[in-house]
Amino acid sequence: MKTQLPTPLAPRNDQGLARPSGRASGTPDGAGVAAKQLEAFFLRQLLAEARPRSGGLDGGFAGDTFKQMLDEAVADKVAGAGGLGMAQRFAKQLGGHDELPMPSHELGPDISGVPRLMMPVAGRVASGYGPRVGHAGTTHQHPGVDLSAKLGTPVAAAVRGTVVHAGPMGTYGNLVTVRHEDGFETRYAHLSAISVVEGQAVEAGQALGNVGSTGLSDGPHLHFEVRRHGETLDPSQLLPLNSLASRTRVSR
Repeated sequence: MKTQLPTPLAPRNDQGLARPSGRASGTPDGAGVAAKQLEAFFLRQLLAEARPRSGGLDGGFAGDTFKQMLDEAVADKVAGAGGLGMAQRFAKQLGGHDELPMPSHELGPDISGVPRLMMPVAGRVASGYGPRVGHAGTTHQHPGVDLSAKLGTPVAAAVRGTVVHAGPMGTYGNLVTVRHEDGFETRYAHLSAISVVEGQAVEAGQALGNVGSTGLSDGPHLHFEVRRHGETLDPSQLLPLNSLASRTRVSR
């Protein structure tokens, strides 16, 4: 197994929490530039077709050259200022994708003896903690919550701690386990990518990896667990699910 290099500590926000690192959203630079150039080309064609065939700008080769230069200058200025909205459509066709949301930095309820958790991913609970009926019709204990999110959505540490596992782990698929004070531990499973290594210290909000569907999984989501001295706890009682904290923001 290849060893991954640790990512630099993420920058802090005004709450002293780390922002998830890595490219979370937006159109890839190459696609964005190409889309703007394509929009500028269409604008030049539009300007050329809109101009009367005869007029003050006519005058042989020199006149045609001046008109072309004027069209290019106007088109480039319009495209650079935001254009007509065509660039975004072109970018998606050229390989761009929708912005992926980052987790909110709001914290869960203040419970004595329990660390306050932030949302590890911008998503909603798709499957809760407790008894669950499996594919074969048998009932088993679901040791965490499944948070629905798009493939590749950034996953962040819910609270500061030390990474004690970062790699494949059976049905968990790609798993990151972070150990915290007082015997607490959080687990982040089914990841498509991992951006930390064992022994690395992480802050709340620091990127751990990205949402995936590795291991025993029906589709992209984050399986999130909270344990204390090895015993599972219901994460929904500790996460900010019933407040403004469950809302998400988009990285810009």
